[in-house]
Amino acid sequence: MARLLVVCTGNTCRSPMLLALLKARGIEVDSAGTAAVAGDPASDGARAAMFRRGLSLDDHRSTPVLERDLGSYDQVWAMTPRHAAALRQLGVPAAILSVVNAEAGGVPDPYGGDDRAYEACAQVLEQAADLIAAGARETIMPYDTARLQIDAAHRADPAGAELLYADRMEAWILRLDPQASPILRLAARCQHLERWTVPRASFPMDKAGYLRWRRHLYTVQAERARAILVAAGVSPAEADQAATWISKADLKGNAGTQTLEDAACLVFLENEISAFATAHADYPKDKFIDIIRKTWKKMSERGHQLALTIDLPPGIAALVQEALA
Repeated sequence: MARLLVVCTGNTCRSPMLLALLKARGIEVDSAGTAAVAGDPASDGARAAMFRRGLSLDDHRSTPVLERDLGSYDQVWAMTPRHAAALRQLGVPAAILSVVNAEAGGVPDPYGGDDRAYEACAQVLEQAADLIAAGARETIMPYDTARLQIDAAHRADPAGAELLYADRMEAWILRLDPQASPILRLAARCQHLERWTVPRASFPMDKAGYLRWRRHLYTVQAERARAILVAAGVSPAEADQAATWISKADLKGNAGTQTLEDAACLVFLENEISAFATAHADYPKDKFIDIIRKTWKKMSERGHQLALTIDLPPGIAALVQEALA
């Protein structure tokens, strides 16, 4: 499910009220403050304004914006341009950052005012909540629909492995790029899309056959992903972009392709290399070292940095150290 973040200063007035209004409209949303102190309750005025609308802020506790994972949100809404500027400095991409009531310069702060100030603020936020909720459904729903369809395809895997692989791929994507776009995250989940439908044995069991099989997989997976994305309502341009990445086109030259390749290599090192070594115990040590070197060569510098944080079994760690020496 797509997520929104709403941000004000202290996270006790405007953002808690907007959070309550958006949740009442079925939107998944968090709130935070650029200068919030953790654990403060919502202000009395904010609680009263929401109570009049049948909503409760009794359980709200303030959260500093730095305690939120800013890379996990699909849209971030700031109460004023000043808040938006602070969020941009924290790395929130302009593409997902907006100002509430921007045409009027944002939402005035009612803190310290009387009930009339809070009521006026709540009315502005109600109108904004309607617009934000409608826009969120229109903009984000295709990504959610695509994710459901991609994961449904993974669940058809007889071995039951591909959904876990998709989760691991996306997790590494977010470590490689905390601001990863929704389409990059979906592309990561398509890395092994319906791979089980093209078994390795369908191609000659030699090196040339293996390479043909891999190239064929890239094409099939990219085209299947494109079809799912377009059917879900994702724009053809974004679907084409995802297909380019999944097909491994322009590795080292295309940032999206490289990020997906980094994630695949990191999943291999963290979750698969030990089982691979066990399954191929007949391989000489030099062959394992060559495989590790080829894997390393495909990765970016950022990928290398993250690879060195993986806690590998001692025997595998020794092979990696020797391969990189």
